[in-house]
Amino acid sequence: MSSQQVSNKEGSEYDHLLNRRFEYNIAKQQVKSEDNNTTTAATFEASNSLYAPASSRSDVSRGFVRFIGKIDQASSQLFVGVEWDYEERGKHDGELNGVRYFVTSTGKKSASFIKLETFLRFSSLGIDFMQAVSGKYKNKDFKEEEMFIYSSSKKTQISVELVGRQDLESKLEKIEKLTDLGLQDCKVSSIEKGIGANFENVRGIDLSANLIETWSQVETLLEEFPKLTNLIISSNRFSQVVVSKGRTYPNLKMLVVNDVSFGWKTFVEEILPLFPNIEEVHFRDNNVTDEDLKSSQLPTLSSIQSLNLSGNKIANWDAVWNSFSNFATLTRLLLNYNALSSVKFMKEGGFSSLKSISVASNKIEEYDSLNELNNMPLLEELRLESNPIQEKYGVNNVRQYAVARIRGLISFNGSEVRKKEREDAEKYYLKQCGREKTSNPSLEITTLHPRYNELVKIYGDPCEADNANQGVTKVSNEFVVLNIKNVAASVVSSSQGHVVEKKIPYGFTIQKLKLMCQRLFKLEASKQRLFYIDVGHSLPEPLGDDFKDIDFYAVKDGGTIIMEEIDEFAQQKEEELKRKERERTIKEQEEQVSRELRWKQL
Repeated sequence: MSSQQVSNKEGSEYDHLLNRRFEYNIAKQQVKSEDNNTTTAATFEASNSLYAPASSRSDVSRGFVRFIGKIDQASSQLFVGVEWDYEERGKHDGELNGVRYFVTSTGKKSASFIKLETFLRFSSLGIDFMQAVSGKYKNKDFKEEEMFIYSSSKKTQISVELVGRQDLESKLEKIEKLTDLGLQDCKVSSIEKGIGANFENVRGIDLSANLIETWSQVETLLEEFPKLTNLIISSNRFSQVVVSKGRTYPNLKMLVVNDVSFGWKTFVEEILPLFPNIEEVHFRDNNVTDEDLKSSQLPTLSSIQSLNLSGNKIANWDAVWNSFSNFATLTRLLLNYNALSSVKFMKEGGFSSLKSISVASNKIEEYDSLNELNNMPLLEELRLESNPIQEKYGVNNVRQYAVARIRGLISFNGSEVRKKEREDAEKYYLKQCGREKTSNPSLEITTLHPRYNELVKIYGDPCEADNANQGVTKVSNEFVVLNIKNVAASVVSSSQGHVVEKKIPYGFTIQKLKLMCQRLFKLEASKQRLFYIDVGHSLPEPLGDDFKDIDFYAVKDGGTIIMEEIDEFAQQKEEELKRKERERTIKEQEEQVSRELRWKQL
């Protein structure tokens, strides 16, 4: 049965609100409902991140007004039908109880109804640009009595003085001397002509998470600030993207357009050509797909140095290569939080200037991608954290093999690769290659390990070294005698502190060693943590990589292996902290991109 269509006729007095952008302050409503005697709004600090979407704030929601009228014909109550920026805030797609009131622009269930009086009380249609500047930079409402710290020993407040307060007040008084305007989350909905005369020194503007809804407003800003070099307009929703033909803005170097409502095709074919000298582009969290990349015609970007397409839906490396590999000036490519399963070097001359690539939180699970990255002639920096390859082979192992397989790598996952680490990694990798070749002479070793011959020239042939050593390999024929001690708390008391002497081959991996301990002491391998104490020493060395063999840790006859039990709760807490740290470092990396560009321009 088709749904009934209802028009907005009942709410004609409020038709000026239709299709307007608004900000709904949930915090005000919550404070009001908790205390019926006050209407004071709670104060919340806006997110300082230039890259986080507006949904990262829990106190406000933004959207469009799509309907005003009755939803219950038996009642005179008027409701506002809204389409929220984020689907998780909504309840339906504009249809309620079989009646169609409006249709969301995306077709998603991002809509809901609010009583008109509630909407009017807790919503804002925004302010103009100069109001936002005055509100942020001319507000000197410092109260001495509010400047204090609390003394726990004296149970009293101690007044403190704001260091540099006079300088701060003087700077805020003279806004015409500002070089950057940070107006993120300031409810800006309109940009007036003539404002640029007040800010001749401004080179950077951040208008993320505001109420801008047409591209013409952005163009007004660009015309008023012709010397602008950095512009951030993330987390706005554009109902209209009509670009003025024949205009360009050659001074703009950095453009951040994360989490907006228009697609990749509109961005690259309509908007990017306006900025012929652009050096840094951020277009993350915009649902860009492989098909979007394939079907869009990129402009000539002769100055582009950094491109951020993180947080999208890119799964096919071919689409990335075909779109961006011919940018001769591109030095940094960020593709975090996509769905890439591999990286390939497809043609000589591609990505000829690329020094840094970041593919954290994708679906890469094999070492082949590392071999391919080695073909990029200038690659120095790689981010690969939170990919399946680390779960499959181990974090430490992946780092070591990344360093060994990519000759020019000087930074991996944000950590510097030092000369000694490179030498150790390459020697170990070469040794492993030699073992594979010895065990399978017909193996095409250079196909699996393209750097093999290169490393042989540096360190010598590992197979010849083994043959010279009495014609046998250490891995298969030499053993070490170790004492294995159980200190796990949950294992039966009869085996606690028990020591077993075992003769173990040097090629035994830590994973196999854990399985041996499982048989000896009845503790699952997944719950074990192993340490090695050398003869004559007391400090234990963690055996942290299941894929390394015991020879890697330089074990000796008479040494001791300590088996303890993992605290699962502590481990979960540690893993959660590591996850948050990874996310933080990735965000810091993206922000560092912009800081580097700003320093170059000073």
